[in-house]
Amino acid sequence: MIENLKETSVHAGHNVYLMIDGAQLDAPKLIYSHDDSPGFDQLYRGTSHQSALEVSPCIVQPSEASRLRTEETVWRSAGVIIESNADIQTLTDHFRSLISVRLPDQTFAYLRFYSPTQIHGVISAFNPHECARIGQERPGHRGKSTSDNSHLLCHVLLKVTEIGL
Repeated sequence: MIENLKETSVHAGHNVYLMIDGAQLDAPKLIYSHDDSPGFDQLYRGTSHQSALEVSPCIVQPSEASRLRTEETVWRSAGVIIESNADIQTLTDHFRSLISVRLPDQTFAYLRFYSPTQIHGVISAFNPHECARIGQERPGHRGKSTSDNSHLLCHVLLKVTEIGL
C-alpha cells in the first residue's frame, strides 16, 4: 500500500507524479514554492478549457530534492499520487483527453478524476468494459486492454485507491 510520497517505492521503469486539483489550491504557486525544478504542466493548457487555467489540475513530477516529498500536508487534501511507466508528456496528453465527458443527456461535464474528494466515485462508476476502453481492466476482470495506454488511467486510479484517499 502506498502510504506517502516520501516512502513510495517505485517499480523499475516507473515514475511518481502528483496530480493536484487547482480548484482547491493555487497549484503552481505551491509546486514552485516547494520544488526548484519539477516537471510540471497544467491539464487545461492548450485545451478548450484554457480560459479556466487558474483552476486547472496540475501534474507534477517532483525532483529528487523536492520538499513536496516531505511536506505532504501542504498538498495532500488536494492531490493524488500517481505511479506510471509513462513520461510526463504522455500522461498529460492522456489526462487532457479525459477532462470532460459526455453525459447521457448529451451535455458535457468535468470528469474530476484528479480530485481526492471525487476519485472513489469516479472509480466506482466504471464498469470493466469502460475501464478497458480507458486503459486497463479492473482487478478481478481479466481481459485484453483495448488501449495502447494500458498503463494509464485505471492503473492510476487503482493505485490511488491503495493510498486510501
